[in-house]
Amino acid sequence: MSKELVVKTNRLNQAFQTLSLSEFHIVQLAIVDARHTGTGLSTDTPLRIDELRYAEVFGTTRQNADQRMKEAECSWPL
Repeated sequence: MSKELVVKTNRLNQAFQTLSLSEFHIVQLAIVDARHTGTGLSTDTPLRIDELRYAEVFGTTRQNADQRMKEAECSWPL
């Protein structure tokens, strides 16, 4: 992701401080992918991030990416 700039406001930076590393990675990836695809971020439009994309961007295995994504999913309140 070194070539893909993510611009954030101070308020967003403060919110990010409460996220786990896996959650933070998913949010970063969602922002970059939303810009890249031109879909933007919206509650009405789903954005798919799979373990292969996570693994490629963050330099890990698909198995580790899957585990990190599951950890992030389980930490979100329902």
